[in-house]
Amino acid sequence: MNIQQVAEKLNEKAINKGFKVAELPELRKRYLGKKQLPSKIFTAQTIFEGDDQYAFHHGGRDEMQFNFGEEIIDDEQVTRYGLCFSLEPSRSLPNPIEDLEPFRIRFNQCIETNYSYFESFQMWYYQWGKRYGNFVPQIISDDWFQHGSFISIGNIIKKSISDLTENDLIEILIGFDKLLPIYMFCVLQINLIPSNERRISKICWNENDWMSPSGETGKSLDINSYERSRGFGHEEWLFDFEKLVDDYHYTSLQSVERGRETFFNKKFDVRLYSHNSATHENLWIGSIKDLEVISPESSKIIYAHYKKEGWFDEMAIQTKSVNGDFQHFKHLRPHEYFNVRFKPENSELNKPYKKIEYFERIIGTYRYQFIYDISTVSTGENKKSKKRNFIFKPGKSEKPLGNIISTRQNKIIQSEPLHDKIQKILYDQLVDIYGEDNVGMENDTGLGTRIDISVNTRNGIILYEVKSYPSVMITIRVALGQLLEYAYYPNPINNLKEMIIVSHLPIEADDKEYLEFIRKTTTLKIFYQSVNLKSMSISDKA
Repeated sequence: MNIQQVAEKLNEKAINKGFKVAELPELRKRYLGKKQLPSKIFTAQTIFEGDDQYAFHHGGRDEMQFNFGEEIIDDEQVTRYGLCFSLEPSRSLPNPIEDLEPFRIRFNQCIETNYSYFESFQMWYYQWGKRYGNFVPQIISDDWFQHGSFISIGNIIKKSISDLTENDLIEILIGFDKLLPIYMFCVLQINLIPSNERRISKICWNENDWMSPSGETGKSLDINSYERSRGFGHEEWLFDFEKLVDDYHYTSLQSVERGRETFFNKKFDVRLYSHNSATHENLWIGSIKDLEVISPESSKIIYAHYKKEGWFDEMAIQTKSVNGDFQHFKHLRPHEYFNVRFKPENSELNKPYKKIEYFERIIGTYRYQFIYDISTVSTGENKKSKKRNFIFKPGKSEKPLGNIISTRQNKIIQSEPLHDKIQKILYDQLVDIYGEDNVGMENDTGLGTRIDISVNTRNGIILYEVKSYPSVMITIRVALGQLLEYAYYPNPINNLKEMIIVSHLPIEADDKEYLEFIRKTTTLKIFYQSVNLKSMSISDKA
């Protein structure tokens, strides 16, 4: 097939097989006031043959355009399809930067608020005759948005246009259908991309950062409650990211059990809170984005995987070590272990925890319910002073020794798969900046430890320590000690430039001020950077 034949087949199949993109001409008439438009997506005026074969939807020259065409990637002819910005000036579009800027603004808003919707696509762009990409979906920067640039979000079929099959044409139309809500939001200003429901969930209290059971301290005082009678709660392993299955963490939220079947095939943005019975405080604990409630069938599959990997035995031992009813734990049903899943990078533990100032208005119940989050009240209202008082309490801990041992054993836990992912992205970015000969990974310290990444610069050595904990505060606490050991024990590195802590979490204001205070009051040059797992980029130093 040639490009005209492909375009005509796409026009026909879109209508005959009921694809939503077939409605594009009518949508443009209705919302853009276009009175006379052809009924086809692609017309003779928007199909171009020759060395550069491509087509875009009729009227797409001066807006975001549905586009397919032929490209050469690594000396191989391929077919692209997607939603594109063409910033080449023309008679109908003399000022493309100015005229298409409103669409870029809405596109960036869309990708920031609905990122999961874009995950099946790739992005790439042409600038000054050179192709860049493919990238994970991301906001369109000023560097990309230049005169003459051509920016695409879509996918690549590794075939030339002449080799496309009927199934390939269906793939293109499926892709166009999924891109249509983005076009409608950006160009027609209709919001059809479903946003996640916002919910609030209670979780049991835990003193091990929800990486393993921590015993009865802070748990419910009601002797009839599950966590008091069994010695553990459903959410004890909520942030234990050592055990991932296909990049997802599977765990349990007691709050979703009631009405669970109504939550299937949805994604939720959830704020987490807990009640500490020891201090009588209601506290915001953290948040999870894109949380999914899984089916009982999925629970059984994950249950079998945990059994096979020996992870259940480990969890049972952890339960027993805090005097929990480990026999009861071992006989729970699969859906009681696993009813939700999320990716670790979409979660955050917000330490230090903030008091909930308007508990009755925002939540109003101590029950484990998956309630709607309709509040606009900030969770950081409790900040009053930049300094804190140390509260001295005489005597020894009331925790049994088993609790203390378990806490010390399980505090230093992070997700190794996530750690390795952060480390690889960081390494690749640093190689781009400093060159491959100047970036080292896992250098031996000579003391039985290894430095995640080190960089040799003209001004000295930079040491990087990567962590994947669910909180920036925990990350700094653990990484700082390791970096100090690498840099100063048993003797200081004489050409040390600086030390940098790296995580997947953006730094918060309090953490930034903490590091600034250390730098101002000591000679330590300690900084923080975050890796964006979606855009595969690194932040500036903080």
